[in-house]
Amino acid sequence: MVAGELRSLLEAAVRRHLLSDVPVGVFLSGGIDSSTLTAFASRHYAGRLSTFSVEFDFANGASELPKARAIASLFRTDHHEVRIVGTKISDVIEKLVMSHDEPFGDAADIPLYLLAEQLRGSIKVVLQGDGGDELFGGYRRYVVLSYEGLWRCLSRLARPFIPYLPPSPSRYRLHRFVEAMRHSDPAMRMALLLTEECLESPPTRVLTREARQDMEREDPFGRYRQLYERLRDRDAVQRMLYVDSAVILPDIFLEKVDKATMAHGLEVRVPFLDSELAAFAMGLPSTFKIRHGQKKWILRRAMRGILPDSILDAPKTGFDVPYSRWLRGPLRPYLESVLLDRTTHETRFFDRHELERSIGEHVKGIRDNGFLLWKLLNLQLWTRHYGVQL
Repeated sequence: MVAGELRSLLEAAVRRHLLSDVPVGVFLSGGIDSSTLTAFASRHYAGRLSTFSVEFDFANGASELPKARAIASLFRTDHHEVRIVGTKISDVIEKLVMSHDEPFGDAADIPLYLLAEQLRGSIKVVLQGDGGDELFGGYRRYVVLSYEGLWRCLSRLARPFIPYLPPSPSRYRLHRFVEAMRHSDPAMRMALLLTEECLESPPTRVLTREARQDMEREDPFGRYRQLYERLRDRDAVQRMLYVDSAVILPDIFLEKVDKATMAHGLEVRVPFLDSELAAFAMGLPSTFKIRHGQKKWILRRAMRGILPDSILDAPKTGFDVPYSRWLRGPLRPYLESVLLDRTTHETRFFDRHELERSIGEHVKGIRDNGFLLWKLLNLQLWTRHYGVQL
């Protein structure tokens, strides 16, 4: 039975990752992945397992603490709740630029950095659920691709009506999704579903003509095309799962976790990426991961009876750092002081007019340029700190 074999591999992976000569805890969000780790770790940890849940003052009212408390109570862990107040975010951004040693555009490193700072000295090793989404199908795009033909048809029908919608971030998001699904190249569809940019308005628009010409000599989608050639015999969901595991997981998510937490001496381990477990999961057909629109079908089935139905059947509630809102509000002066500073434009790399336009669109709510502006902010801070001449 596949579910039973998966359950055994999960338990063995967690048991291996508990080996340590220092105390080990678990980051417990209350979702399926972290609850799975807590369930098995509590069985095999010598002593009472410590679990850590976090709530941020910028969580916009969303909290998973009740679910985390329920899991902690069920498995009798030594549970700790940490509330992080996101003050002086600009200082944190600059510290993270130094921690990464390179431009880095995922703002989710901020809560990890703040949590690790809060726990500094109290624990040295924690388990976290990274990899569960990429191995077992935890993202909405996998469900979309499981009905790829339908969504491509709907996108063709919707496209003529989009220009008649009033300008707004919602219209832009719809346009981006429709253009991604309409693209004739399957490799490009995978790439475009992973970005908040679109081909008609690429991020290079904020560069000078000379810089843009230099940048556009490189193919940002080359890696996706290479992977597609290797995976062309797979179905759309399986291809996307493999591509996420090869690109976004190691290049962004694991980078984010490792450097944001090790900045405070905290080691994070990821049992879902245990070699035996990962090999088994990668070998499963996509129908075991996405079934009838349900994500993580086989993982839910494997954990049924161990985790409460209220956890297994709850919708995924990822934590989004509200950087777009910050850049429109409290971080706007900081953003402008960095991107519109005189020294920024002496490099002849950025087009000041396009920068001002992108910031203005974002501040007025015409279009959500937060993702682009966040990347540009981190890029410029990195060049300043390391004296790099663009």
